[in-house]
Amino acid sequence: MQVLDTALRHLRDPKHQTLLVVVICTVAAAAVWSQQRSITSSRKSLETNTNRLSRMRIDAAQIAELQSRPQQAVDRKKPNAELLGQVEAALSEANVPGEVWQDSFPQPPKRSKGSDYLRVATRLEFESVTIRQMVMFTQTLLQNDPTLSIESLRIRNRMNRGNSEAAQATWGIEITIAYLIYEPKSKDVV
Repeated sequence: MQVLDTALRHLRDPKHQTLLVVVICTVAAAAVWSQQRSITSSRKSLETNTNRLSRMRIDAAQIAELQSRPQQAVDRKKPNAELLGQVEAALSEANVPGEVWQDSFPQPPKRSKGSDYLRVATRLEFESVTIRQMVMFTQTLLQNDPTLSIESLRIRNRMNRGNSEAAQATWGIEITIAYLIYEPKSKDVV
């Protein structure tokens, strides 16, 4: 009881009242500041995630648009030099350094089951390339030549460009591009 009386007597003292008000204000200010930092951090995180979502929606729309395009067939086999020229042009137009393209391997034509079309494919190999660079390249290639399609894509060998945490991850990537040739199984002789 005596402790309570002493505490009440100290609270009546103006010096202790001022000190108590300062302590309460300091604790309240610290709580508000901490809450404000938390809100600011949450807001920045939300903005970052919103921006990522927007970019992902744009990418998804582009992928859907490319998938919805009907593939067109050509009437003759393209010379390999012509196809590789298209690859070089798409790399340049997409601002992807040409030195990331390591090699190309033409595949033998294969008939699409039960159809009058041959599928002609070429496997392209890239090293030390970012995923974004490959997306830009493939998008440019397919926009420049709607007869081409991506038949397969294999990502392997992750590497980092540079030594910092902000360094971009690079990959070894194999892409098989293909096109169709209209060639009926049996040609009518007139």
